[in-house]
Amino acid sequence: MKKILLIVLTIILLTGCNDLKNYNDIQQTEPNDSKQELTDKSENESSVDKQEVSDSTESVANSIKVENVLRQEVKELEPLENYIYQKSNKEAFMVVECDVTLHEVDFEGIEDGYYMVYVGEQYNDHKVNWCWFYVSKNFDKILSYDIVEGEVYSLSEWRETEIYSEKFGFLNE
Repeated sequence: MKKILLIVLTIILLTGCNDLKNYNDIQQTEPNDSKQELTDKSENESSVDKQEVSDSTESVANSIKVENVLRQEVKELEPLENYIYQKSNKEAFMVVECDVTLHEVDFEGIEDGYYMVYVGEQYNDHKVNWCWFYVSKNFDKILSYDIVEGEVYSLSEWRETEIYSEKFGFLNE
């Protein structure tokens, strides 16, 4: 569902860029008197629009990268996805939501920028929290975030915690 939403948003953003290009093409066919005025005005607007589209496109791309890295490195997510769908009688699905704002995280004395990622189950009227992660801005490090305790763990440390055993014990059954 999230992927579909991201694709639709990307299409809308790209369509907006195409509309802006078409607008600029139309301006080039206007008479010379109004052409310069419109060109000057559109240059200012288009640079802002282009920056916003560029930022939005980058955010969507980063969100997709984050989810792909997370799914690749956290093998528990695939069985969790199946578990949620089956145990809810097909009324819920797993959701992965990435905050594309970089958060400064201090892990083992090293502070760096990370994307925060929520993993939970989505029903029509509510969500159920499963876990939180941080994915580094370079997409090369994943940390688990215990939102209740405010603790940050490496994936190997996370897999040794009691909360992991409680939430993901079904994987070993």
